[in-house]
Amino acid sequence: MIRLTMFIVLGLAAAPAIARDDTPLSPVGLPFSPATPRVVPTDHPLHGSITLVGIDALPDKLGPVKRDAFAAAVTDTLKRLDMLAADPSKARFRLTPTWIGLDSPFRISATSRAASHLVWRLTRVDDGRTIFEREITTSVQSSGGSAPERKRGVERLSLMSNIASVALCLDKSAYGRAPADCALTPGFSYRAPSVPMIIFLRR
Repeated sequence: MIRLTMFIVLGLAAAPAIARDDTPLSPVGLPFSPATPRVVPTDHPLHGSITLVGIDALPDKLGPVKRDAFAAAVTDTLKRLDMLAADPSKARFRLTPTWIGLDSPFRISATSRAASHLVWRLTRVDDGRTIFEREITTSVQSSGGSAPERKRGVERLSLMSNIASVALCLDKSAYGRAPADCALTPGFSYRAPSVPMIIFLRR
């Protein structure tokens, strides 16, 4: 009689924190290319002057991320980069994100790709004049691991990259140096956890 022994082999790679639903999407402190968002100096035109608005106009979910979580990530990013107004009633500028969409096709493949599209507009509070507006598309990809986890992970990373991109572009726009394409590329990658494998050995 042939006996089979079953082994369950688990992947050793753990999912990075960005894959978890309860992990903030703020990109502050993470590397991006060609540059990384910085804490603005106290004499910067946008220092402590921005409030985030228009969140209610966003969809309930932006890909795998809930609207409130996305807004919290943007607000946290502005705060940690010293661009957020401590008192919204005293803000000199309003930042409004407009959701365009997320391209993230699910395919039977070893690689997943996601691209998030948002329009960001900065307006003056006193006269409503638009002083900055860009449509930013950030695209990332990853390979290996569980396909569903990988898909969700790259979607979250593309949104994080979009937040990083607008933060740096706002910084540069204050000095008239905002590029036409603000998109940044993360200097790190997402690694999905491996799928458990069941192996039968003949005894």
